[in-house]
Amino acid sequence: MHYTTLGRTGLRVSRVGLGAGGPSRLGRSRDATLDDMDRLIGRALDLGVNFIDTARTYGTEDAIGRALQARGAADVIVATKAWMYDMADGENPERKPDTDPRLVIDSVEGSLRDLRRDRIDLFQYHGVGPAALDIFVERLLPVAERLREQGKVRFIGLTEQPMFDYPQQMATPACASGLWDSVMVQYGIFDQAGDTCAFPPARANGAGVICMSAARGALVSEEALARTLAKLDAGTPDDLRFLLGEPPGTWAELAFRFAAACDGIDVVLVGTGDPGHLEAGARAITGPPLPPEHRTWLRNRFGDCRGEALWPE
Repeated sequence: MHYTTLGRTGLRVSRVGLGAGGPSRLGRSRDATLDDMDRLIGRALDLGVNFIDTARTYGTEDAIGRALQARGAADVIVATKAWMYDMADGENPERKPDTDPRLVIDSVEGSLRDLRRDRIDLFQYHGVGPAALDIFVERLLPVAERLREQGKVRFIGLTEQPMFDYPQQMATPACASGLWDSVMVQYGIFDQAGDTCAFPPARANGAGVICMSAARGALVSEEALARTLAKLDAGTPDDLRFLLGEPPGTWAELAFRFAAACDGIDVVLVGTGDPGHLEAGARAITGPPLPPEHRTWLRNRFGDCRGEALWPE
């Protein structure tokens, strides 16, 4: 395992993070048992993963808390999130968050209880839309700061809404403000917005960067890749097959290698309920780097992509 420092936090984090959300939620979405999730988390620790990302809404905090407590793994860095929107409002990019401080406090208290911890290493506001950033700064950041003063939170970050905020109109000014310790954004072959949007101000202001969805949506299978390329009118998987190497790896492994090659990213999340998938993702992220000529080819071919083709119409 390789380790790096998460921005200005000083936290030494594994380059591979275990993502407990996404379509899988540690396998919970496919009826994984607590024992199944325990084995997955145990395998992550065996691989040297020391960063786990979850959220109150994922329903995986309890499984993570149980597994880490059983192993005495108090030094594992856990990030979680609070969702401040009305779920009935759908994915409206103009939606406004609920600013009731009690909701934040209750979310943190519930996370601490289920994670069996006295303090959250990284507390994040979940899925912040660009229209709401000022509200989060003015009304909700102070609540998180008070929780930090109470010793319940160490660092405070934000995660984006990649399904509609393609040009990172939230993450870019958030990083430029210097107010947030970290940002989580989508980044991958078909969403390279971070290179010119969020990553430069993140580096300038010491914000840690966590990459989500590196493979999700397009590179989980050849069929998914073919659909994405068709949306982009960008050829077929055969045009990219030379990038898989010899012996050929998987499309997901290519996705993780591409994300790992980006020096603007501290942690690349692998979200899965399958220990084998986790191992393959970890090998891709920490193994031989993607050849520079392959990364250059992908940036020249898809560098203008901002993620529009990765989400439903």
